[in-house]
Amino acid sequence: MSILHNLVHLAFGVTGVLLGRTVRGATLFLVTGGVIYRLLWVYGLWIDEDSVANALPVNEADNWLHLVFGVGMIALGLRLGKPAKPARTRA
Repeated sequence: MSILHNLVHLAFGVTGVLLGRTVRGATLFLVTGGVIYRLLWVYGLWIDEDSVANALPVNEADNWLHLVFGVGMIALGLRLGKPAKPARTRA
C-alpha cells in the first residue's frame, strides 16, 4: 500500500461524510464515486502490477474491491435517487 493509495481512500471517506448530509449529496457521491471506482478497476486491469506506471499501486485484491465498490455504489446511488413509494393505507 502506498501513501497515495491511502490518500485516495481517505479522500473518498471525507467526501462521503461531507456529501452524505443530504439525499442529493449522497446520491451524487455514490454514483460519481462508483464511476471513479469502476475507472480504477479498469486501470488496475490495464496496468501491469510490476510496472513503473502502477503509481497507486493496485493489485488483484484492489481490482476486485474497486469492482464491487463501483457496482454497489452506483446501484445504491440510483436506488437512493428514486422517490419512495407511498405507504398503503387500509380502509
